[in-house]
Amino acid sequence: MRPIFFFAALAACSDGDQYTYQGQPMYDYFSLDGERLWSYAQDDDSIDYFLYIEKVEPTRTVDDMEVVPLEMTRSDLKGAKGLVSTTEWSSDSRNGVIIHSFAVGTKAATAFEPPIVFAENEMAGGDSVETVTNAGTFTSTFVGLEACPNHWVPGIDTDPWTCAHMLLEGPGLGFEGDYWLAPRYGTALFQRIEDPDKWNLLSFKGKPE
Repeated sequence: MRPIFFFAALAACSDGDQYTYQGQPMYDYFSLDGERLWSYAQDDDSIDYFLYIEKVEPTRTVDDMEVVPLEMTRSDLKGAKGLVSTTEWSSDSRNGVIIHSFAVGTKAATAFEPPIVFAENEMAGGDSVETVTNAGTFTSTFVGLEACPNHWVPGIDTDPWTCAHMLLEGPGLGFEGDYWLAPRYGTALFQRIEDPDKWNLLSFKGKPE
């Protein structure tokens, strides 16, 4: 008897000889529900400070999307902290992952019109999406699924996470670069265009709803 194999990861529909691959549910890789706080260390040993990214209140609603501010702060070895940037994100199964605004330090935020599509609701490896905004043109590419061992889940005594590797290209506002996203936990590694090496997850604190 000829063996039959079922591929659960392949969401496909048939129309004669035509098949459509639905891709990965990208919003799962950037969950924003509940409380969330990430800390990161730089893989380049010459960088002697840490980065913290925290979900802050209040959130707001735009076109049925919950828009969530994420504040990035820098902390040196003595514990002195300073605000680096604030980025407004949303993530849901209808719109995917969206960047609504970006502010450097305490400067006024740039609201993107239209918002930047960081990831569509579903994408397959190699898929790209382009957004032409008032601040320039951004292209986001789902490079593929990759192992992403980090300081918090190193993959030594446990299996490393499998992350969605996203590449965001744009006019050079500072947040463009490579991001490795873990389901439910968010960004495990990232390297912006200005960074000498990857920012590597040290800890995650959260109470997802």
